[in-house]
Amino acid sequence: MRLFQKKTQNQDSFKRLIHRLSGMSEYDLNKVNQLLDVTRGAS
Repeated sequence: MRLFQKKTQNQDSFKRLIHRLSGMSEYDLNKVNQLLDVTRGAS
């Protein structure tokens, strides 16, 4: 596994993420946000 990817690979990954998130319901986005809070250690 490479530690750093090429800039274009990172941009493509980001575009796919944005596209996927834009199709999610508000309920699902709230669940994603809660999961991110857990991984960041927020209470």
